[in-house]
Amino acid sequence: WLTPHWGTEYTAQYTRGEFSGETETFDEYTGSVRLIRNFTKFVDGYLQYTHTVFDRHGEGEDYQVYDPSVGVDWQFARDGSLSFSVGYYIKDNEDSDNDSDLSISGDISKGFDISQRTSFRVTGGSGYEQSYFGAENLGFTVYYQARGRLTHAFTKRVDGDFSVGFRRNEYRDEDPEREDDIWDFQAGLHWQ
Repeated sequence: WLTPHWGTEYTAQYTRGEFSGETETFDEYTGSVRLIRNFTKFVDGYLQYTHTVFDRHGEGEDYQVYDPSVGVDWQFARDGSLSFSVGYYIKDNEDSDNDSDLSISGDISKGFDISQRTSFRVTGGSGYEQSYFGAENLGFTVYYQARGRLTHAFTKRVDGDFSVGFRRNEYRDEDPEREDDIWDFQAGLHWQ
């Protein structure tokens, strides 16, 4: 924090992908800088710039992503928070036409106490990422996701939970563009 109300945040990330077979090795460099303004004890606003350089070692196309955005972080309850940003990214491809779109990223989380021993939490979010380490290397991906989780304490030391999640992936590097809708269901029993 530079002053009581102004702060900065910096991140840097490096990923190297090395694969057997015909998939090319790549290097990915991502960095971001954020200027934060603290408005109240519970609300921060920010301006952010994120830059990504994707460098393939071979025939594939290199690109850079320019992503300026503005956002807010809000702690609206003891067990509830919202983070939301909007910007505009430009994916500058080395050879093919550039790709650009509105970039909306957000996460919301809120817990609800149904009874003394049962609670429900809902979370959701959106953003973009690189999908290179799955069963298929699908490239630049925009995603939207939501999850609901019900938790119940059976005893002082045993609790269980059940959750349902949905995620939509839009693979922008695939031709034709590909979309996947993924549902997952999880249940767990925990003993402490």
